[in-house]
Amino acid sequence: MRNFLTAEYTTFVWKRAYVTNLLPISHIFGNAEYPPECPPGVDIRHYTSVLFGETCMCCAAPKAHIVHCSALTRLCKSCAKVHLVPLYHVPYNEIMSLCRQCPSYNSNDRYDSYSSNCIFREEFETRKSAMRRLRGKARTNYSAAELAKRKQESITISQLLAWGIGLKNEKRPLDYHRVKWGRDRLDAEGYPHERYAEIAKHFFVAGRKSGIRGSFPFNDDGWDMIKDKVLPALESERQRRRRSYILNTFRGRIEYVYDLLEETLKAERKPWIHPSLSTVATSEPFSSTIRDNVRIADEDGDNEEDEEEDEDSTAKEALSGLADFVPGVLIKWRDEADQYLLNLLLEAPESAIDLAGGQMDRTPLELATTFFKCQFCAELISYPRILVHGCLKKRRHISSVDDIDVDVEPRVHGVPTVTEESTWHTISSWSGPTWIEAKQFISAHEAAANSARTILQDCAEDPDVVTFESMKDRDLLLECMCCASPEAGAPRHIMNWDMAILHDISVHHDDSDKIYSQRWSPVTSSSDRALVEARLNAKRSRKPPTKSYERCRHCDATVRVTTAANHLRRKHDIVSPASLQDHVYVLLDAPMKAYSVKI
Repeated sequence: MRNFLTAEYTTFVWKRAYVTNLLPISHIFGNAEYPPECPPGVDIRHYTSVLFGETCMCCAAPKAHIVHCSALTRLCKSCAKVHLVPLYHVPYNEIMSLCRQCPSYNSNDRYDSYSSNCIFREEFETRKSAMRRLRGKARTNYSAAELAKRKQESITISQLLAWGIGLKNEKRPLDYHRVKWGRDRLDAEGYPHERYAEIAKHFFVAGRKSGIRGSFPFNDDGWDMIKDKVLPALESERQRRRRSYILNTFRGRIEYVYDLLEETLKAERKPWIHPSLSTVATSEPFSSTIRDNVRIADEDGDNEEDEEEDEDSTAKEALSGLADFVPGVLIKWRDEADQYLLNLLLEAPESAIDLAGGQMDRTPLELATTFFKCQFCAELISYPRILVHGCLKKRRHISSVDDIDVDVEPRVHGVPTVTEESTWHTISSWSGPTWIEAKQFISAHEAAANSARTILQDCAEDPDVVTFESMKDRDLLLECMCCASPEAGAPRHIMNWDMAILHDISVHHDDSDKIYSQRWSPVTSSSDRALVEARLNAKRSRKPPTKSYERCRHCDATVRVTTAANHLRRKHDIVSPASLQDHVYVLLDAPMKAYSVKI
């Protein structure tokens, strides 16, 4: 087949290619209706391949869009990187003016008007060698002849560029017709093209992906082929915008509820123990006020700015009148949470522990033997830290009030319609879960409670009386007698109260069958305590600084105990405070400061 097509008697076939591919460009380049004539000395087959071909003339790769107009060569990007060199890589000299220049190989345009930034590497070396061999008049004649060729080639370049521009302009009416057809279809289906054109344009070529040969038919038949894909995508985008608008409205009002919550808590001493913002927002009467008067101007979720401001101001005025309800919401949440925790400790049904006279006996929660655990971390969590534990706030749980059946929701083109009610019932997914929803991931830590009870008994303390706060305030050091060695001079394992519980759980949880006269011994010697402090300081100096959990009571900035005085002096003009505890507090959800040393 190749021999047949390249034979001399098939020249007529190649010449007919001009007739079948002619495009009039009289409105750009005079009355010329044909591509530039084949230059003298150039084979007609080669010239036609340059104009209408798509393969590289060096490696026969497809999609070769780099055309060297002066050299009449078509290249792919890979070959262009090998054979072409940018002019800024070659020092300027006389030889550069003798070389044929071509467009940059970074361009995807077939006929790029910027065609003077690359030259052929081989041609440059050939011209360079020729100029070195020639001297005197021969060198001058050679240079003049090459410059004359370049001048003649510039005419061919300008003609080819004009013809290429004509190709583009010929396609513009067709492109305009296709764009108008798509816009009219979107408007007819109720999707304004100003909002949805960017989404729909990706589906107007779906016919090719469905196995249809040839160009996509921009008519009723073509629309029937793609509308089942276009319309659901457009409706999904519409519902996404509706949900985004409703969420922004809800979030703006919930943020105002946070201002009311913060104003109520200002009278209390930090750290604050309060429910999540979604808990307050979903309680009455805040819930009904936030959801009231959420109006969407049109089906695409757009609203006028002045109307939005009126709605926001009306909602804020209504919410500002509910400030007196915030304390009641806080008390109700605390009672429900404490009652649930008591049920976990006492293993009683929820109805077995009731409020008596508005008071609840929280003594079991405050004991030093009371610990909880969550399913997402290995922390020993005491009370009231469990009420503000970070894992229960950051995790996205399934809302217990999300009982909307999506199968019965109205649908358009198979896409569920977003409403204010459906969006509000998924508040846990976009505003954070409530503590009551996350309580299912909490359980009592029986192993920690048993270890703490054993330690307290060895320290001559009553486990049913000593509270966790009192143990935290005591600088208690304990020696593990289970790890003690009878050998003389053996190291002693000493740790604080928090580490003792962790150590007993992780190391001695299988020692229940062993009998010890005393598992833990308090360290009371001043010399031993001084040695422990020295070993502890040396141990801390070798480790990178840990995360700080201290906060300023005035601005909530993160500070360290060592730099707290400097922060108070610079930021709040407080010089030499009597007690740092009056100005700095530790986050309730800070992990236990467990440490151990060997002396």
